[in-house]
Amino acid sequence: MASHDYFLSKDQFLCSICQDVFLEPVSIPCGHSFCFACITSHWQGSLSINCPKCYTEYKVCPELCENSFAKEMSEQIRARRQGKTVSCDACVGKQTNALRSCLVCLTSYCESHLEPHLRVGTLRTHKLIEPVAMLENRVCRRHQQLLELFCRSHQKCVCLQCIKTDHLCHDIVPVERESQDKKSQMKMIQAEVQQMIQDKLRKLQEIKLNLERSKENSKRDMEESVQVFSALFRIIERSQAELAELIQKKQTAAEIRAKRLIAALESEISELQRRRRELEQLFHHEDHFHVVQVRSLQVKMRTDKLLSLNLGFLGFQDVLHPP
Repeated sequence: MASHDYFLSKDQFLCSICQDVFLEPVSIPCGHSFCFACITSHWQGSLSINCPKCYTEYKVCPELCENSFAKEMSEQIRARRQGKTVSCDACVGKQTNALRSCLVCLTSYCESHLEPHLRVGTLRTHKLIEPVAMLENRVCRRHQQLLELFCRSHQKCVCLQCIKTDHLCHDIVPVERESQDKKSQMKMIQAEVQQMIQDKLRKLQEIKLNLERSKENSKRDMEESVQVFSALFRIIERSQAELAELIQKKQTAAEIRAKRLIAALESEISELQRRRRELEQLFHHEDHFHVVQVRSLQVKMRTDKLLSLNLGFLGFQDVLHPP
């Protein structure tokens, strides 16, 4: 709560009636807050019921709502005024740290001044607690009686006189009982919170474990993928080598056959050129009897053989290099 000091000042928690830090601050419908005793006294001594700050008038006394935030901040301001330790109210001059506080005397005592409460019979019945500051907050400002009861209807501490007036027929229990009930609720809530913590921790552990498993699975999948692709690359390389070898074999066979065809064609060309020269000589021959005796059919047959060789070579090229 110390962080509020940077944004909130003490002046924001001063009652405009008593000009002091709030005691039991309450809010009225217009939104302004005052000490409970201050505003009730103000209305009792006034002819009209209005807000002392904005002067809003009311036909009847409005409902007073406890301002819990202003109360908490006011108690902190008062505690800082008195310091972190509680001083003995009975010491004169040099102040001594209090050892216990008496809820009946509404006084804090040091070890020496507490001695009568431990010895005298009437004082031994008083209720002693750990030393607390601002014991005046435990007294009803309206009736000047100890706030030893709790109104569950209004969720506030009240005195014996309050339940006879403003809290008549309300659900009233002793402060000790309400404290025990709240502690029981706190214990159940604490158990529930502890169970929630355990559930969250178990869930957190499961998530961490699943994350580790996921990392291991990813690592294994990565290694398997590398192995698969490596195998595929080896297959592709082997298939590429086999295909290259097959193509080379076909190319070598084509070259051998082509060379044979080329040799045969060159031989046939030479033969045909020789025949052409013979035919040319025969064409110019003047002896008709000699011309008709020439075997012209033999020339045609050799020409058909040459044509079949050419067609065979062209067919082989289509197989080696398909379109």
